[in-house]
Amino acid sequence: MKKVFTLLTLLLCVVASVNARDISCSAKVTTTETGTFSNTTGESATNCTLKWSGLQAGTNVVTVNSVDYYKFGSDGAYVQLILSSGSFQAGDELTATVTSNGGSNAKTVNIKIGPTNYSTTVSVKGTETKNIIYTLKAEDIESDGSIKIYRGNSSASNLRGGVFSVTGTRNPSITTQPVSATYSTGAASEALSIVAAKAFDSSTLSYQWYSCTASDKTGAAIIDGATSASYDGFSTATPGTFYFYCEVTETDSESILVGTVTSDVATITVSDAAAPTISSQPANAAELCNVEATFSVTATGMPIPTYQWYSCDDAVKTNATAIDGATNTSYTVSKAVAGTYYFFVRVTNENGTVDSDVASFTVTARTGKDLNQVVFSNNFDGFINTDAKTIAVYYMEGEPVPTLTSYVASEGATAALAGTTLTVTAEDASTEEYEVTFTAVAPYTTTGDITFDGTETWIKSGYGFDDTKKWRFSKTDADWSREKDGRTRIYFFVGPANSLSLTTTSGQTARNIKVYVNGVLNGSITKQAAAGSAITIPCNTNANNMVAIVSNQTGGDGGISDANLDNTVAITPAKEYTSFSSDKALDFSGVAGLEAYIVSTLTTTEATLTKVTEAPANTGLVLKKTSGTTFYVPIVASAASVGTNYLEASVTATTVSANSTYVLSDGKFSTYTGTEIPAGKAYMNIPAGGARNLSFSFGGETTGVNDVRSKMEDVRGTVYDLQGRRVAQPTKGLYIVNGKKVIIK
Repeated sequence: MKKVFTLLTLLLCVVASVNARDISCSAKVTTTETGTFSNTTGESATNCTLKWSGLQAGTNVVTVNSVDYYKFGSDGAYVQLILSSGSFQAGDELTATVTSNGGSNAKTVNIKIGPTNYSTTVSVKGTETKNIIYTLKAEDIESDGSIKIYRGNSSASNLRGGVFSVTGTRNPSITTQPVSATYSTGAASEALSIVAAKAFDSSTLSYQWYSCTASDKTGAAIIDGATSASYDGFSTATPGTFYFYCEVTETDSESILVGTVTSDVATITVSDAAAPTISSQPANAAELCNVEATFSVTATGMPIPTYQWYSCDDAVKTNATAIDGATNTSYTVSKAVAGTYYFFVRVTNENGTVDSDVASFTVTARTGKDLNQVVFSNNFDGFINTDAKTIAVYYMEGEPVPTLTSYVASEGATAALAGTTLTVTAEDASTEEYEVTFTAVAPYTTTGDITFDGTETWIKSGYGFDDTKKWRFSKTDADWSREKDGRTRIYFFVGPANSLSLTTTSGQTARNIKVYVNGVLNGSITKQAAAGSAITIPCNTNANNMVAIVSNQTGGDGGISDANLDNTVAITPAKEYTSFSSDKALDFSGVAGLEAYIVSTLTTTEATLTKVTEAPANTGLVLKKTSGTTFYVPIVASAASVGTNYLEASVTATTVSANSTYVLSDGKFSTYTGTEIPAGKAYMNIPAGGARNLSFSFGGETTGVNDVRSKMEDVRGTVYDLQGRRVAQPTKGLYIVNGKKVIIK
């Protein structure tokens, strides 16, 4: 008999003095026919634990009909029901008894189980109480086997909960079934056995084996004494077919029935001894290279025979060799090389041996030599001209000529590149050759907007340029016709950049695309923009970029008319002199109004500045602004080393020890009392014995500047010009003040 359990919970009906979040349900097994669990006041909790989440003690309590209830609020609080043994299961039925807040207006309510599932909605008013019934789904069950109940889409802000109960069925289960077997008359036999699992940890399992006259349990009869998980009392003395199964019963700690389950029927076949005979021979087979064929045999014998497959050179079993592991009634094999192969099986038991007929396996090589795709080490997907037997491959100027890394060809065919000749070899050894042209492409490096006119040598497409769609790409095809010749993709070769923006040609619709930068997929860009709009593709700032737009749909063409290349770093110096660093290689040679310097020599009293026109990434610099406000410095793939440089880059904020470094401040190097160098700045480590403030010179031309003052009022002392003449009212320039050189700005 199946056992129906009920977890009946007077969950929310508690006196106001209760001051705990964990509320236990009191439940015990009754002796009713349905085997329900019912609440019994004063009993200790034995079947489930109930917990509140998000409930503050002494709050959220309201009285209805002189009974105090906790509020079932909408603040994310939930009731958690936890079985003391086992887990809730899909199909269990939850009943929630809900009570109105005592108002005269009807309130609608449902409950939410877990994060998303809602029950049927009911309406309550006044002091009404109604039941909501909900069947649990698998996704409602928490990982620990419990369930969580929330207030759902309720219009009753002060809705109360009354009683929750869950009913369901539980039975023991059989995890390992008894196994059928065949024996010779009088042979030793192995015991039948099962493995069963309890529904409740505290329960007990008992076993009873039965014999029957058919596999459908007809004529079932109890086997006396067969009351364990295994049974070995059957006999093999007489030929025949015999049937057995086991019934497993679970009872709880009070000997009340939980449930019963029966095993599968095991068939025991006992036959007289006989040598093996073959009733069905393996058949000949023919397949292409690398396609499997299966050879099978049907044989009888007692005891049950064993099988060993052999390969041989011909139909008369010359050089027969046992095949490792081929010991079943069938043997599956494939061959990579064309030819005729031969197999047979030897069937054996203790009463004799018989060989099957020899089966032939004819393997034919494929003749296909189609070439559909060739991908090279720079991730360029070559443009294949099937008629002319040519392949066009493009790569970034300054990089090595790419090599072949992968290809797609006819099944069974191989491809190999030797020099500029790519050879496709079919399975039958026939070949076809393609001439490969490798062309270096100079990257586009000009900042700003670009309107395409078809003369762009840095753009490569198998589809080409036309006056309507501009640079275009086509849909994909199942037969590779457009993919192989490059019509489905456009390559843009650009220098280091922050981004490349591409504008869809007027009149073209948005297209599904894939975007690759140097072969790396940008998974966040999946559509070409609508006509006149642009997509912005992040690029590498420390390397050249091969940006690929690849069609990802089977209908219609796309077109790109304009672009914008953002490949500069914007610098806005606040003062005439400022320190600077960047994680990008920069070219200052064409930037009017801005000069870059390194510190090439450092003594305890002076730093020598040397001008540079380019700087590798992570180089500390001093920038001198001669005119202008904001400067756009081009990013380059690499820059020549600046040589010895005492300036350290602080590309990201750098922690230093106080009074251990120099920083550029108000036109001079001063000891830094802070402990963090800001990002994008540069600093120098103070040498042993270094002065608190350093003078600096520009390559020995303007030397020994000790200080920079913003106006005459900041100068204290007698002022001389560089010719030694005393100056009463100095203006902007370089002067000698108290024996030191000072710049007045």
